[in-house]
Amino acid sequence: MKSVTLVRSQERLKVLIIASGVAAIVTALVFSWLLSAALSWAPRTEHFLRLVGWLGMGTVWVVQSVLSWMVWRSTTYKITPEAITVQAKSGLLGSAKTMYRYESILSVSVDQSFWGKRRGYGCIKLNVPKLDNDIVLKDVDHPSAQLAELQSRINSRGGSGHALIN
Repeated sequence: MKSVTLVRSQERLKVLIIASGVAAIVTALVFSWLLSAALSWAPRTEHFLRLVGWLGMGTVWVVQSVLSWMVWRSTTYKITPEAITVQAKSGLLGSAKTMYRYESILSVSVDQSFWGKRRGYGCIKLNVPKLDNDIVLKDVDHPSAQLAELQSRINSRGGSGHALIN
């Protein structure tokens, strides 16, 4: 069997960027409303601070969007014949690569939010008893379909071929 890279959802990235843009606009609107209520006696100062608030929120949104894109782009999930490999950004310029052998996986499940079901993305959760937390493969495109490939790899490894699929 060859290695397969799990496809990450571009729709999830779009939803994240749009949601953060809406949050930035709402924050700027509330900030403007508070300024007009508090500084109605100083219109020049109010206009200046309103402009600074809108520019600041726009800048925060752009920076957050770029950082989200960079993290999304640098995280990959690969299904190899021996294990699942997660390569993710670590720190400012580094990256970390972690392998999870199929024999250590007890169960796998799919988790999709409301928007995830509508847009076709979700998370695949892997339960490894030796670890305290589940391993979460985030923003996977059509996770139920990709779960089938993962299950066939787990079953072909023999050791933990009876992994629970939720």
